[in-house]
Amino acid sequence: MTLRAGPEDRGLRLDIFLARHLVQFTRSHIQTLNRSGGVLVGNRQEKAGYRLRGDEVIEVDLETSRAPSLEPQDIPFRIVYEDDVLAVIE
Repeated sequence: MTLRAGPEDRGLRLDIFLARHLVQFTRSHIQTLNRSGGVLVGNRQEKAGYRLRGDEVIEVDLETSRAPSLEPQDIPFRIVYEDDVLAVIE
């Protein structure tokens, strides 16, 4: 997804700009997206507090925010002790 910061966005923090344009995501999700390299400002990764100049192109890669698929595994555990309220597993 490509976003363009206009003159009205000059001086605005990057994280606030993203929160205004990506309303379907929480702010913490946007922070995670930014920290994981999913947000580029002019082909550079910038911190959340980066102040926009008002003429940048912001690339947002939403694929980096997707959780990896989890697959169950059959792991053999040795149960040392088990009752109704306690289990000791090696």
